[in-house]
Amino acid sequence: MYRRSIFTLTQLYGGKHTGIDARTKGEYKYIKYYDQVKQEPRPELEKNGRIPLIASFDGTLDPVLHDNKQEKGWGIWLTSEPFNENNETLQIKALYWHIESPWSSLKAFVGMVYKTLRRRTVRQGSIIAIAGDNGISTGPHLHFEYHYRKRLSTGNWSYWQRLDPITMFHDSDVIAQAGSRWFYNGVEKTRAEADEILKNMPIMAN
Repeated sequence: MYRRSIFTLTQLYGGKHTGIDARTKGEYKYIKYYDQVKQEPRPELEKNGRIPLIASFDGTLDPVLHDNKQEKGWGIWLTSEPFNENNETLQIKALYWHIESPWSSLKAFVGMVYKTLRRRTVRQGSIIAIAGDNGISTGPHLHFEYHYRKRLSTGNWSYWQRLDPITMFHDSDVIAQAGSRWFYNGVEKTRAEADEILKNMPIMAN
């Protein structure tokens, strides 16, 4: 019997915590094929939490580097091109934090080494980094933030504003567990509702 597909969160957005933390360590991963989910064993490189991180949307990468990596950690920004929505011009960006460095570690996953990530354009779904535990961290995990801004009538941009990243999973068919709380497609559910969703989630056999 396959386990259901659950995205495990170790810390939610709110207070001084500016994003969500996702646990990356585990023996298995889940691959979605249309409306079904298949469980697959993780390769050896991934079992201790060194899993590939993919671009959430088309955009441009910029590294966030600190000299004191052990204390402050390293990360990477992914910024979209401006786009129009509901007669407004918007722009979004995401922060991936605690990523493994140097980025030469990508070679084991994508067969190449990026000489630099500055202003590197990537497509949605591209592998852009490896989850790690640099900085203040108790183990391999991803700290993920989501920001947006809008173009004002003056032509200038507003300040970047943070959003709760969990709401960005509204159309991803993902169920997430954070302690005793459950979320499905970015909306919080009761335990009974989550159990019903899990019970009815199609699972593929090998």
